[in-house]
Amino acid sequence: MIENIRKYTGLIIVVIVVLVLGFIFMDTSGLFQQRAGGGADYIQIDGRNYSQGDFNRIGRNPLNLAQSLRSFDENGIQIMQFASTLMSGAQTEETAAQNFFACRMILKEAFDEFGVHPSQQEIEKFIMGLSTFQVRPAPGAPPGSTTGEFDQAAYNEFIDSFIGRLGLKESDLQALVRDVIATTKLREIIGDGLTVSRDLAETSTIVNTQQIEASVASIEIAPFRESIKPSDEELRTFWEEVKDGYMTEQRIKVSYFIAAPTYPEAAADEAAPEGEQTDEQKAAAADAKAEKEAKEIEAKAEADKQLAIEVDSFVNELTDADGANFDALIEASNWKLVATDWFTPSSVPDELKIQPRATSLGKSVADQLFALTTGPDALAPFSKAIAVGQDQWLFARLDALEEPRIQTFEEAKEEITKRYIDEKADEALKEHVEGKITAIKESMEAGKSFAEAAKEAGLTTTELGPFGPSDTLSDGYTAAELYTPASSVNPGEIAEPIYNEKQAIILSVIKRQIIKDDNRGQQIDATMERLAADNANRAFDAWLTQRLENAEVRDLTKG
Repeated sequence: MIENIRKYTGLIIVVIVVLVLGFIFMDTSGLFQQRAGGGADYIQIDGRNYSQGDFNRIGRNPLNLAQSLRSFDENGIQIMQFASTLMSGAQTEETAAQNFFACRMILKEAFDEFGVHPSQQEIEKFIMGLSTFQVRPAPGAPPGSTTGEFDQAAYNEFIDSFIGRLGLKESDLQALVRDVIATTKLREIIGDGLTVSRDLAETSTIVNTQQIEASVASIEIAPFRESIKPSDEELRTFWEEVKDGYMTEQRIKVSYFIAAPTYPEAAADEAAPEGEQTDEQKAAAADAKAEKEAKEIEAKAEADKQLAIEVDSFVNELTDADGANFDALIEASNWKLVATDWFTPSSVPDELKIQPRATSLGKSVADQLFALTTGPDALAPFSKAIAVGQDQWLFARLDALEEPRIQTFEEAKEEITKRYIDEKADEALKEHVEGKITAIKESMEAGKSFAEAAKEAGLTTTELGPFGPSDTLSDGYTAAELYTPASSVNPGEIAEPIYNEKQAIILSVIKRQIIKDDNRGQQIDATMERLAADNANRAFDAWLTQRLENAEVRDLTKG
């Protein structure tokens, strides 16, 4: 036994070092987060104030967790639908998190009101059904596929090493899943009683499975754009009408440092002895090399650990002093502080385009810098310690902030000119198309075919089909844009004109054919289920939107 241990000394040393590294290199960004529990009031919902700690624990961080669990299995889709519904069409990341938080608080009351309380067994079953936590099949299987078996190791890894980065625990994952399940049930309760006509479902099924033959003519928009030459006076008048939609980008100045560990120089390799070596000499040399490499890894790990301790100490001292000692701490630590000039999200300095090593999902370093504010908390201008590169830490202070403002006419002139030309060209094209359609209809009423009437109006026609909603068409036309307008038009009639960024399309239906299908009954049943789900979703979304509006959500950081 002792002989075996001696024989594998090098391997044992490497294994021990790897285990040490597993601790040292785990994501420690949670250690460097500014204190989030409690604190000043951050958001108000229905007259009640909540702290930033509450907001992060129930809103922002669980939203990041939900986004990390996106998958296309049934349960993953429910999570995506839940997150999307609660974000309620928000246009910014912060508003999305605020809506998510507010809606969770609203739903919590609704669950009690309607008596919707999923059991622990339901929660665990749902989690085990997520493909994220299922065993992957052997190589060669389709991407994203699983065996359907629960992977306890993958789940443990997710709980032990991932959600802690978000400041969450296993109970927070279970609470999120509980709300997803309860929301699905509540959606069914609110949508209950909304009936779907089978006749409507049958009509919808037939309309969406018919085959269509059509004749089309197109009119390019490019000549209309080229003919429009606006004066400055016209542009300024137009600008006054639309200027509120033209804002500058947010601008910031920051001071930051990037701390890197100092590694000891690697020792030179020992020269190999001359002549033939015995097996024992080869084994001894291998052990010596493994031991040397292990010591180098251990030394680097110790340097990384020491840097992590220094950064942690820096953050703690900075927090204790409410940020007042930032410059003094930098100087004492011998870190180089870099001050930037103004920059925007589209002009981030190359030095700050460095990738995070372990940070909040989907957030680059720049994203985190632009999320900094000047108050009301004294620590609001300071970032958390961001793990970047392979072994570095970045920390930043917001020095100046310029919120978006309405652009001046000169700043927006190029964009305004393009918009003015596009809108005027669209108006001219529509007027031109209406004139052509009127002329074509008059000729068709006189007995001419659509092709003959279009030719008389100076247009060239193309016959297409038969085609379904997803078929490929010729001459650059797509079934996706033609099928729906044509699907409810009688043969011999002209559909509403179709506009895209390049052209207008005038379409006349030649024939619509219903294809016999022995599975029509099943198709109608499926359509009824889809329409019922759509009705329930619309009813629930309207109910939640109204509740959200009534709650009068206020961001207390903006006064």
